[in-house]
Amino acid sequence: MRKRWLMAWLGGWSALAALPLAAAGCGGPRLPARPIEGPLLTVRGQVKAGPYYLARADLESLPRERFRARPPGGGAEADFEGVSLRRLLDYHLQPVQGGDTLVFISKEGVAVPVGLGLVRQYGPIVADRVDGAPVAPRLAWPNLDQRGLDADPRAALWWTGPIEGIEVIAWTRTWGRVLRPPPGVDDEARLGAGQYALRCAGCHRFQGVGGTRGPALDGTAARLGASSFVAAVRRHPGWPAQVGTELTSMEVVAAQAAAFLAAADLAGVPPPEPLKPDAERPLPPY
Repeated sequence: MRKRWLMAWLGGWSALAALPLAAAGCGGPRLPARPIEGPLLTVRGQVKAGPYYLARADLESLPRERFRARPPGGGAEADFEGVSLRRLLDYHLQPVQGGDTLVFISKEGVAVPVGLGLVRQYGPIVADRVDGAPVAPRLAWPNLDQRGLDADPRAALWWTGPIEGIEVIAWTRTWGRVLRPPPGVDDEARLGAGQYALRCAGCHRFQGVGGTRGPALDGTAARLGASSFVAAVRRHPGWPAQVGTELTSMEVVAAQAAAFLAAADLAGVPPPEPLKPDAERPLPPY
């Protein structure tokens, strides 16, 4: 079981990165690109003609969808209505320069990456109404219609909200480059890469990627040492219950994450892969 979710983080993303996206955004009106005061949501990054600044009226004019779902953590069933991300990609957004991942950024500084393959497969929405009442935009998933969603250990993180931004990134040049275990590291550090990606990266920046809710972790593991790092994690509020059922003890998970961080600090940030022009990318197989 542990290997399955580790592969989902470290191998699944690279597979999704291979999905070319030149055909996305082939029709539909352009999103508003003029800055406005107090936008409800911004879309930026590797997207043609962006960034975009969306008010509530803009969200209500985009392709929408509604479904009944149950938020994780014991939330009650509710009707979620909002912008269909699948149709937004098909008709309004055009990722460029290898853009293959959406990073949803909450108002609290949590950053959650979701590959476009998962967006197309499951059809999440940016919900701005819950049971008919307007709410701040948040990511919602049709987990009552697609029961397998809740079996993924990342499911609790995917319900991000309220969100203030969506960033389109090229996974292998950003998050994937940082979260990849350095060559030659031991098994503890390799496992720690997956643990860190699942449990820490959403709130903490490391080597320039991740969330900003907590402090950056560059140099932290090397400075503290493994035992002090584990002790600090033990005092961390809400960790690791926020990401679901533990498969191993907290001490083991924290030690693995510390081993990865220390090894990655020592290795430094790997150079980015050469960027191929979008014109050289074949059309996607859908």
